[in-house]
Amino acid sequence: MNPIPSLMNAADSTASPIADDAAARLAAFLASPERPEDTLDACQLEGFLFAVVTAPERIETGDWIPAVFADADPGFASDAESVQVFQDLVTAYDAAAANAQAAQPRLPARCALGDDVLADCAPDAPAARWSQGFQAGYEWLLSLWEDHLPLELEAEHEDDLYYLTFPAAAERIRADVAARARRSRRDADAAFHREVQAVRAGFDRALARFAGRGRRIYDYTLAREAQRIPVRREKIARNAPCPCGSGRKYKKCCGAAAG
Repeated sequence: MNPIPSLMNAADSTASPIADDAAARLAAFLASPERPEDTLDACQLEGFLFAVVTAPERIETGDWIPAVFADADPGFASDAESVQVFQDLVTAYDAAAANAQAAQPRLPARCALGDDVLADCAPDAPAARWSQGFQAGYEWLLSLWEDHLPLELEAEHEDDLYYLTFPAAAERIRADVAARARRSRRDADAAFHREVQAVRAGFDRALARFAGRGRRIYDYTLAREAQRIPVRREKIARNAPCPCGSGRKYKKCCGAAAG
């Protein structure tokens, strides 16, 4: 079965606020062994969608949904199932977009960082899965950021990326911290623990800054493109009624001023 036509048939569906049953249904569908290899799981999807909704350009539904399934056939059992999954995905997208627009975006409760951040950095931990999905989405959209990100924002942008991808890259970062600690004869575990605590303290701020940055760039790009659209002027016959509604001929009214 070709997945895309079935998905697109539901494109005009109106998504309702995300509900527990919709989230559970989508999580179960994504986790099924019938899905393609590298299909995102529920928390990875949340991270991926955060990257999508905060991108500096609008990402069309027909582009990001196939990416959820690694551009493979999702393996729908029926057209009805494809429509239901599409509706659940759009609901999840709408929730992610609303969250990104908030003054302080949050990780979904099921994917959030807890008190034990080291445990949250384990590869299969929910927070790490969110971070993996975000990293995958960001890398998928990297060319857009390269095209739009102003040079003066690059350093701050890289800092925020470090925080948001830390749970996904914790083991590599631990090795880097340990190497630096050995060179300076410091305790490697203590150094990494301090790094983890710093990330936990700054994560929410990085989440908000990243979302705000994408939104500002997107709005700026829209405004700039609007300025480039030429204004089309309709030619009005001189003896035609003036479009201002005065009842006079155009040449005796606004046309006289234009002339």
